[in-house]
Amino acid sequence: MDFEECHAQCESDKDCAPYEYCNLTPVTDPSTGEVTCCPPGALCGPLNLPPCKGHCALRPGYCWSDADCQKGEACEGAIICPPGAYCFVADQPGKCVKKSYIACTGHQDCPAGQVCDTSECLSCCPDLQPGEDCIAMCCGQCVPAAAECRSDADCPVGQYCDLRMDSAGNLGGTCTPVPEGACVRDADCGEGGACQFGPCPACFPCPCFGKCAYNEPQKCATNDDCPKGQFCKVETVCPPCTNENPPCEMPCLEEGHCVAGCFTDADCPDGFRCDVVKCGDAKCPGPYECVPAKAECIRSGCSGEVCSTESVITPCWYLSWFECLAYTQCGNFGPDGSCAFEQTPEFLKCLSKYGL
Repeated sequence: MDFEECHAQCESDKDCAPYEYCNLTPVTDPSTGEVTCCPPGALCGPLNLPPCKGHCALRPGYCWSDADCQKGEACEGAIICPPGAYCFVADQPGKCVKKSYIACTGHQDCPAGQVCDTSECLSCCPDLQPGEDCIAMCCGQCVPAAAECRSDADCPVGQYCDLRMDSAGNLGGTCTPVPEGACVRDADCGEGGACQFGPCPACFPCPCFGKCAYNEPQKCATNDDCPKGQFCKVETVCPPCTNENPPCEMPCLEEGHCVAGCFTDADCPDGFRCDVVKCGDAKCPGPYECVPAKAECIRSGCSGEVCSTESVITPCWYLSWFECLAYTQCGNFGPDGSCAFEQTPEFLKCLSKYGL
């Protein structure tokens, strides 16, 4: 929660709730560096300084949501009355409690039906008792494995399709958390991040991970101030004190920052197109996403089992499901126009005979 926006001002802890403390911010004169308010307990009478003011903040260990807790902890017991609702009990914070989890460093450490999620750096000894020692390492936690998949597009944000081929040549995959710092789409990087790819491994099936890159948003006034693939998003920013009673007289300002997005192909860099989303027969409201333009797709591999932008050499073995390749063609049939075999009814029906 934003304390400055949602919590009352205070001069000492007694002005706050029992689960809060007064988070004071002494004001200093920028020219002299001297404090211009009187901290609690100080003798400032002769100086005629006003008392320092702050905002009530949660004491350590209390929480309104998981975001208020440390890694490896969860917020339990918080009571928050929804806006506009009539509640018999006043809002009460919860307490941060240690999560119960199975520590892991890889999928092999997890029980059947679970995978190792390394998106957070957690303790390798979640059940450590007082007096016991634990090697200081960074572990993940075992989480339920996701549904089966055929490509990264079948998986939610933060996961990729981990494709495996068994000894019989059957190909299948499960949605698995992407490694820390890696990505398969821009959404994996969060707001302000972009997934940047280098050369992908020339093998099949192999995951192709990118790395998240973050840039400080460029300020702008109009779309013309932004580079290709971005537009100017203008927002009204008000100081926190405008929500107080009475509000302060500091003005709200309009600030613009360049953010990723497009409305037409002309807004995208070379080699990219604007992926316009349709709502029925009409365009959905933008902005949309710049995606790679359709590339020339090449069918390669010893048995013609690979569809990609470059020729790939594979071992010359013949797997039973290769017969299904007669019912499809290589082209821009993948997510965002990437290279993939066309999912024709005949092709899918043939694959189903082999459990694919």
